[in-house]
Amino acid sequence: MAEDINRRVFVKQTAVGTAAVAGATSGVLAGFAAQSDDLPHQIVAALGDLFIPSAPGDPGYKDLEPYGITEYVMRGLPVGGRASSGEGESPAGVVRDFNNLAKQFFRGETFLELNWDQRAQYLEKLIAGSEITDVKQREQIQGFYRLARMRILTVYYRNYPEHEIKRNDQGEIIIAAADRHQITNPNTEKIVTGWDIAGYKGPLRWEEEEQRRAMMKKMHVYWYEGDLVKLTP
Repeated sequence: MAEDINRRVFVKQTAVGTAAVAGATSGVLAGFAAQSDDLPHQIVAALGDLFIPSAPGDPGYKDLEPYGITEYVMRGLPVGGRASSGEGESPAGVVRDFNNLAKQFFRGETFLELNWDQRAQYLEKLIAGSEITDVKQREQIQGFYRLARMRILTVYYRNYPEHEIKRNDQGEIIIAAADRHQITNPNTEKIVTGWDIAGYKGPLRWEEEEQRRAMMKKMHVYWYEGDLVKLTP
């Protein structure tokens, strides 16, 4: 890989079948409760920065760390410290192996000790797998990588931390005061999130609704100006 890697296309270059998380992933990682642990947290945070890198004027994953994105990602990753259930090494052990495997490629340095470009090179070696002779270890580490990648990208591009519509204790949507149009789009302009990076605006805001109505009025010969949905007893 070229030393001057394109940070924004790296995630495309490392697209190793995130849907194919079966096999090693399910056997090694499934069934364990996520627990707080320093090493897994550091590994996941570093992976997040690789998949959605940040640069000056170009916010990415680590810019959401003040909002707890890695902690939230970890809730869906079974990388706690429980012992193995007979399916192979424990999830925590697999994470340690992921970190330590880099030593054989980078003069004894672990994944966390590498710089950004070296970490990217390590992932390419891991994805290719040809230089990892221990088949069982390769499957386990690749399984962790795939699951972590899927979870990180899912959380980020589902717009964390502005991913949830606010609701009260009864589950009813909380509408802003004096909002007659009942807009439910949770995205704001306060921070740059996954929706902003992807160019997805989310549910229509009232201004967009009016634009759509104006467009449809031009397309239809007859237009009834009224509610499109009515509540019935």
